[in-house]
Amino acid sequence: MNETERITYLDGLRGILAILVVIAHLSGSITGYSEERYLPNVNIAVDAFFVLSGFVLSRLYLVNSTYGFKKILISRFFRLFPLYILTTFLVFLIYKINNISGGYFPGNNVIEFKTLLVNISMFNYMGFDYIPVLNDPAWSVIVEFWISAFLMYFLIRLPFYGVLITSIIFYFIVFSVGHGFGAKNEEIIGITCGMLRGIAGISFGIALYQIRKKLENSTKYRFPDIIVTLSFIYFICFLTFKTNNYTDISVLFVFFVFFLSDNLNNIIIKILNHSYFQYLGKISFYIYLIHTPIILLISPYLFFKEINSQPVTILFFIIIIIIMGDIVNKYFEQPCNKLFKKN
Repeated sequence: MNETERITYLDGLRGILAILVVIAHLSGSITGYSEERYLPNVNIAVDAFFVLSGFVLSRLYLVNSTYGFKKILISRFFRLFPLYILTTFLVFLIYKINNISGGYFPGNNVIEFKTLLVNISMFNYMGFDYIPVLNDPAWSVIVEFWISAFLMYFLIRLPFYGVLITSIIFYFIVFSVGHGFGAKNEEIIGITCGMLRGIAGISFGIALYQIRKKLENSTKYRFPDIIVTLSFIYFICFLTFKTNNYTDISVLFVFFVFFLSDNLNNIIIKILNHSYFQYLGKISFYIYLIHTPIILLISPYLFFKEINSQPVTILFFIIIIIIMGDIVNKYFEQPCNKLFKKN
């Protein structure tokens, strides 16, 4: 593994994960989150995002010696905050309009300015008081911001066994008290299970990076193609079953196999390295954050949103969301990145 080269298949993986989350949320909105919805165990995809962040960010920060605590904080702020704020305002505005027009909104608390202000501060997922996340998928962005901005600097400096034990402890707490990867809003000693999942996943990603770095010059550790392929298939299949118990832990082995794979000739890695999936990976963050406001804006006007029309509806939305993700990237995210680089 060349430290200066990007591990491109992980970008493709990120793109697939974002699309799977979108499919699950679209299906849930169509079916009312009944048993007929697709990918009921999609929560695990969010934990994969946490592991990805731990792996990729530790690689970035440890290679680049200029990344001190201050620069890490600033870089994560400009990476996550602008689009988070934009989509939060948009969802708040949609709920306000729906409240007036008789459309859908989940409750009076989401149209209070207190809720908006707490969402802007990103304190609403710290466990101090329950304030709903306006753009619901953004709860994981809040978690990642606080961890990557304030804990990452210290976590990447832990020895291997220290960061691995940290991951194990937090996963154990979540599974013991919070009932698996599905746990999000439950609180343990004033801290949400979502935050604990984030710490566990990012720590696990850091541990995987440290393992890969130690073994980078060895060919003995490489997993056979069949193991890598079956692990990926198992992960995708696992999303289709609602479990939320200790069997979910088996997915961590999939992460272990896939993140340590270095065989570019593997069929799954070739697929993830395809330009289409690389493109999805490039805009995955925008897809992830904009899909909820798009669903809220467009779904009331669809005539083909019956349960038996799920595939058509989902395909329609995915096309719209991908197009909008590209627009957001070009005309919002890139200007924000240029502003950050100037400063």
